Amino acid sequence: MIYEAMICQRRLYEISDGVQNGWEQWTKKVGLLNEFKTSILSEKTNVHIYDSPLEMLRRMSAQKIIVSMQLLARRPPYRQPHNIVPPWDDFDIMKSATEVLEQHLQPIPVELQPWAWKNWVQWHALAVLLAELMVRPQEPSSDRSYIIATQSFRHYARLVADSESGLLWKPIAKLMRRVQRLRKTPDTAGNKNLAIGTETVFPVPIVTEQTCSSTSNNDLFDLSNWGMNEDDLNVPFLGLEDHVRPQYNDNEDGNETPWLAWDNFVRDINFSPP
Repeated sequence: MIYEAMICQRRLYEISDGVQNGWEQWTKKVGLLNEFKTSILSEKTNVHIYDSPLEMLRRMSAQKIIVSMQLLARRPPYRQPHNIVPPWDDFDIMKSATEVLEQHLQPIPVELQPWAWKNWVQWHALAVLLAELMVRPQEPSSDRSYIIATQSFRHYARLVADSESGLLWKPIAKLMRRVQRLRKTPDTAGNKNLAIGTETVFPVPIVTEQTCSSTSNNDLFDLSNWGMNEDDLNVPFLGLEDHVRPQYNDNEDGNETPWLAWDNFVRDINFSPP
Protein backbone atom coordinates (compact mmCIF):
# COMPACT_ATOMS: atom_id res chain seq x y z
CA MET A 1 0.00 0.00 0.00
CA ILE A 2 2.83 2.39 0.81
CA TYR A 3 4.38 1.80 -2.60
CA GLU A 4 1.08 2.43 -4.38
CA ALA A 5 0.60 5.60 -2.35
CA MET A 6 4.03 6.86 -3.43
CA ILE A 7 3.19 6.19 -7.08
CA CYS A 8 -0.18 7.91 -6.72
CA GLN A 9 1.40 10.97 -5.14
CA ARG A 10 3.93 11.21 -7.93
CA ARG A 11 1.22 10.92 -10.58
CA LEU A 12 -0.78 13.66 -8.87
CA TYR A 13 2.21 15.96 -9.11
CA GLU A 14 2.81 15.11 -12.77
CA ILE A 15 -0.79 15.97 -13.65
CA SER A 16 -0.39 19.52 -12.39
CA ASP A 17 3.23 20.00 -13.45
CA GLY A 18 3.52 22.79 -16.01
CA VAL A 19 -0.25 23.41 -16.20
CA GLN A 20 -1.27 27.06 -15.94
CA ASN A 21 -4.74 26.38 -14.59
CA GLY A 22 -4.81 23.43 -12.21
CA TRP A 23 -8.61 23.38 -12.13
CA GLU A 24 -8.63 22.08 -15.70
CA GLN A 25 -6.84 18.99 -14.43
CA TRP A 26 -8.95 18.46 -11.33
CA THR A 27 -11.15 15.81 -12.96
CA LYS A 28 -8.04 13.79 -13.76
CA LYS A 29 -6.83 14.11 -10.18
CA VAL A 30 -10.17 12.99 -8.75
CA GLY A 31 -10.17 10.03 -11.14
CA LEU A 32 -6.67 9.09 -10.01
CA LEU A 33 -7.68 9.30 -6.35
CA ASN A 34 -10.73 7.11 -6.98
CA GLU A 35 -8.58 4.60 -8.86
CA PHE A 36 -6.12 4.53 -5.96
CA LYS A 37 -8.94 4.01 -3.45
CA THR A 38 -10.41 1.12 -5.43
CA SER A 39 -7.01 -0.54 -5.76
CA ILE A 40 -6.16 -0.21 -2.07
CA LEU A 41 -9.52 -1.50 -0.86
CA SER A 42 -9.37 -4.50 -3.20
CA GLU A 43 -6.03 -5.72 -1.87
CA LYS A 44 -6.11 -8.92 0.12
CA THR A 45 -3.74 -10.49 2.60
CA ASN A 46 -2.56 -14.08 2.47
CA VAL A 47 -4.54 -14.73 5.64
CA HIS A 48 -8.09 -15.22 4.44
CA ILE A 49 -9.73 -14.61 7.80
CA TYR A 50 -11.72 -11.40 8.07
CA ASP A 51 -11.08 -10.78 11.76
CA SER A 52 -7.42 -11.86 11.77
CA PRO A 53 -4.96 -9.27 13.16
CA LEU A 54 -3.21 -8.93 9.80
CA GLU A 55 -6.46 -8.36 7.94
CA MET A 56 -7.57 -5.87 10.59
CA LEU A 57 -4.29 -4.00 10.15
CA ARG A 58 -4.75 -3.93 6.39
CA ARG A 59 -8.25 -2.46 6.61
CA MET A 60 -7.28 0.19 9.14
CA SER A 61 -4.17 1.17 7.20
CA ALA A 62 -6.07 1.35 3.92
CA GLN A 63 -8.63 3.80 5.30
CA LYS A 64 -5.92 6.02 6.81
CA ILE A 65 -3.86 6.09 3.63
CA ILE A 66 -6.88 6.88 1.46
CA VAL A 67 -7.82 9.94 3.52
CA SER A 68 -4.19 11.06 3.76
CA MET A 69 -3.90 10.90 -0.03
CA GLN A 70 -7.03 13.04 -0.38
CA LEU A 71 -5.42 15.63 1.90
CA LEU A 72 -2.13 15.54 -0.02
CA ALA A 73 -3.95 16.16 -3.29
CA ARG A 74 -5.60 19.28 -1.89
CA ARG A 75 -2.78 20.51 0.32
CA PRO A 76 0.53 19.43 -1.27
CA PRO A 77 3.62 20.05 0.90
CA TYR A 78 5.19 22.35 -1.70
CA ARG A 79 4.14 25.70 -3.11
CA GLN A 80 1.85 26.12 -6.11
CA PRO A 81 1.48 29.28 -8.23
CA HIS A 82 -2.27 29.30 -7.58
CA ASN A 83 -5.05 27.47 -5.79
CA ILE A 84 -5.28 24.00 -7.32
CA VAL A 85 -8.61 23.11 -5.68
CA PRO A 86 -11.75 24.26 -7.54
CA PRO A 87 -14.54 25.99 -5.61
CA TRP A 88 -16.97 23.15 -6.31
CA ASP A 89 -14.88 20.55 -4.50
CA ASP A 90 -16.94 19.43 -1.49
CA PHE A 91 -14.27 17.43 0.35
CA ASP A 92 -14.24 18.59 4.00
CA ILE A 93 -10.56 19.18 4.69
CA MET A 94 -10.95 20.19 8.34
CA LYS A 95 -13.10 17.18 9.19
CA SER A 96 -10.83 14.73 7.39
CA ALA A 97 -7.62 16.08 8.91
CA THR A 98 -9.24 15.91 12.34
CA GLU A 99 -10.24 12.29 11.81
CA VAL A 100 -6.74 11.31 10.64
CA LEU A 101 -5.16 12.78 13.76
CA GLU A 102 -7.84 11.34 16.03
CA GLN A 103 -7.31 7.84 14.64
CA HIS A 104 -3.56 8.04 15.21
CA LEU A 105 -4.05 9.20 18.80
CA GLN A 106 -6.15 6.15 19.65
CA PRO A 107 -4.45 3.38 21.67
CA ILE A 108 -3.23 0.53 19.48
CA PRO A 109 -5.40 -2.60 19.90
CA VAL A 110 -3.66 -5.42 21.73
CA GLU A 111 -3.84 -7.72 18.73
CA LEU A 112 -2.00 -5.13 16.61
CA GLN A 113 0.86 -4.53 19.05
CA PRO A 114 3.35 -6.52 16.90
CA TRP A 115 2.96 -3.75 14.30
CA ALA A 116 3.08 -0.86 16.77
CA TRP A 117 6.28 0.35 15.10
CA LYS A 118 4.33 0.92 11.87
CA ASN A 119 3.38 4.45 12.72
CA TRP A 120 4.77 7.86 11.93
CA VAL A 121 4.33 11.49 12.87
CA GLN A 122 1.24 12.88 11.16
CA TRP A 123 2.80 16.30 10.67
CA HIS A 124 1.02 16.92 7.36
CA ALA A 125 -2.47 16.31 8.74
CA LEU A 126 -1.63 18.46 11.78
CA ALA A 127 -0.37 21.34 9.63
CA VAL A 128 -3.42 21.08 7.36
CA LEU A 129 -5.77 21.20 10.33
CA LEU A 130 -4.00 24.17 11.91
CA ALA A 131 -4.10 26.06 8.60
CA GLU A 132 -7.85 25.42 8.39
CA LEU A 133 -8.34 26.59 11.97
CA MET A 134 -6.56 29.81 11.05
CA VAL A 135 -9.44 30.79 8.77
CA ARG A 136 -12.35 28.77 10.17
CA PRO A 137 -12.10 29.55 13.91
CA GLN A 138 -15.82 29.88 14.58
CA GLU A 139 -17.22 26.87 12.74
CA PRO A 140 -19.33 24.50 14.88
CA SER A 141 -16.77 21.72 14.43
CA SER A 142 -13.75 23.92 15.16
CA ASP A 143 -13.80 23.33 18.93
CA ARG A 144 -13.41 19.57 18.52
CA SER A 145 -10.79 20.06 15.80
CA TYR A 146 -8.85 22.45 18.02
CA ILE A 147 -8.79 19.93 20.87
CA ILE A 148 -7.51 17.19 18.56
CA ALA A 149 -4.91 19.54 17.08
CA THR A 150 -3.67 20.50 20.54
CA GLN A 151 -3.42 16.89 21.68
CA SER A 152 -1.61 15.94 18.47
CA PHE A 153 0.83 18.82 18.79
CA ARG A 154 1.69 17.81 22.35
CA HIS A 155 2.11 14.20 21.36
CA TYR A 156 4.20 14.72 18.22
CA ALA A 157 6.35 17.54 19.62
CA ARG A 158 8.21 14.89 21.64
CA LEU A 159 8.65 12.54 18.71
CA VAL A 160 9.54 14.69 15.72
CA ALA A 161 13.12 14.16 14.59
CA ASP A 162 14.05 17.79 13.91
CA SER A 163 13.09 19.16 17.32
CA GLU A 164 16.47 20.86 17.75
CA SER A 165 16.86 22.35 14.27
CA GLY A 166 13.15 22.99 13.89
CA LEU A 167 13.27 22.97 10.09
CA LEU A 168 9.88 21.26 9.94
CA TRP A 169 8.51 21.62 13.44
CA LYS A 170 9.19 25.34 13.83
CA PRO A 171 6.63 26.33 11.13
CA ILE A 172 4.11 23.93 12.71
CA ALA A 173 4.76 25.42 16.16
CA LYS A 174 4.25 28.87 14.68
CA LEU A 175 0.93 27.77 13.17
CA MET A 176 -0.14 26.25 16.49
CA ARG A 177 0.60 29.45 18.36
CA ARG A 178 -1.16 31.60 15.76
CA VAL A 179 -4.27 29.46 16.10
CA GLN A 180 -4.11 29.76 19.89
CA ARG A 181 -3.82 33.52 19.71
CA LEU A 182 -6.58 33.81 17.13
CA ARG A 183 -8.95 31.81 19.33
CA LYS A 184 -8.34 34.28 22.15
CA THR A 185 -9.91 36.98 19.98
CA PRO A 186 -13.65 37.28 20.76
CA ASP A 187 -14.48 38.83 17.39
CA THR A 188 -12.39 38.27 14.28
CA ALA A 189 -14.83 39.99 11.94
CA GLY A 190 -13.05 43.31 12.37
CA ASN A 191 -9.68 41.64 12.53
CA LYS A 192 -6.80 44.12 12.40
CA ASN A 193 -4.00 41.81 13.42
CA LEU A 194 -4.07 38.04 13.78
CA ALA A 195 -1.80 38.26 16.80
CA ILE A 196 -4.07 40.49 18.92
CA GLY A 197 -6.55 38.99 21.39
CA THR A 198 -7.91 38.98 24.92
CA GLU A 199 -7.00 36.56 27.68
CA THR A 200 -10.23 34.58 27.30
CA VAL A 201 -9.02 31.29 25.91
CA PHE A 202 -10.73 28.01 25.06
CA PRO A 203 -10.06 25.24 27.58
CA VAL A 204 -6.97 23.15 26.95
CA PRO A 205 -7.84 19.44 26.66
CA ILE A 206 -6.71 16.96 29.26
CA VAL A 207 -3.88 14.84 27.90
CA THR A 208 -3.38 11.32 29.17
CA GLU A 209 -0.09 9.69 30.16
CA GLN A 210 -0.03 8.07 26.74
CA THR A 211 0.61 11.44 25.12
CA CYS A 212 2.96 13.28 27.46
CA SER A 213 3.79 14.14 31.04
CA SER A 214 1.45 16.72 32.57
CA THR A 215 4.32 18.51 34.30
CA SER A 216 5.76 19.82 31.06
CA ASN A 217 2.72 20.26 28.82
CA ASN A 218 3.06 24.03 28.71
CA ASP A 219 6.74 23.81 27.74
CA LEU A 220 5.71 22.36 24.39
CA PHE A 221 3.92 25.61 23.56
CA ASP A 222 6.87 27.80 24.56
CA LEU A 223 8.13 29.25 21.27
CA SER A 224 11.61 29.72 22.72
CA ASN A 225 11.98 25.93 22.51
CA TRP A 226 11.82 26.29 18.72
CA GLY A 227 14.09 29.31 18.41
CA MET A 228 11.19 31.78 18.12
CA ASN A 229 9.50 34.43 20.20
CA GLU A 230 6.07 36.05 20.24
CA ASP A 231 7.27 38.84 17.94
CA ASP A 232 7.58 36.29 15.14
CA LEU A 233 3.79 35.99 15.21
CA ASN A 234 3.20 39.70 14.73
CA VAL A 235 4.13 39.39 11.07
CA PRO A 236 0.81 38.71 9.31
CA PHE A 237 0.41 35.88 6.84
CA LEU A 238 0.79 37.24 3.31
CA GLY A 239 -2.58 38.11 1.81
CA LEU A 240 -4.49 36.48 4.65
CA GLU A 241 -5.06 39.10 7.33
CA ASP A 242 -8.00 40.72 5.53
CA HIS A 243 -9.74 37.41 4.82
CA VAL A 244 -10.22 35.83 8.25
CA ARG A 245 -13.87 35.95 9.23
CA PRO A 246 -15.79 34.66 12.26
CA GLN A 247 -17.90 32.40 10.04
CA TYR A 248 -16.56 30.42 7.13
CA ASN A 249 -18.37 31.74 4.07
CA ASP A 250 -18.33 29.85 0.80
CA ASN A 251 -19.73 32.87 -1.01
CA GLU A 252 -16.86 35.15 0.03
CA ASP A 253 -13.51 33.69 -0.99
CA GLY A 254 -14.34 30.59 1.06
CA ASN A 255 -12.26 28.50 -1.30
CA GLU A 256 -9.31 30.87 -1.57
CA THR A 257 -8.79 31.82 2.07
CA PRO A 258 -7.83 28.33 3.40
CA TRP A 259 -5.49 28.00 0.45
CA LEU A 260 -3.73 31.24 1.41
CA ALA A 261 -3.19 29.92 4.94
CA TRP A 262 -1.68 26.72 3.58
CA ASP A 263 0.47 28.56 1.06
CA ASN A 264 1.96 30.66 3.86
CA PHE A 265 2.82 27.50 5.79
CA VAL A 266 4.56 25.77 2.88
CA ARG A 267 6.43 29.00 2.23
CA ASP A 268 7.82 28.62 5.75
CA ILE A 269 8.91 25.01 5.32
CA ASN A 270 10.22 25.72 1.81
CA PHE A 271 9.99 22.16 0.48
CA SER A 272 10.89 21.72 -3.19
CA PRO A 273 8.46 19.91 -5.50
CA PRO A 274 9.25 16.22 -6.07
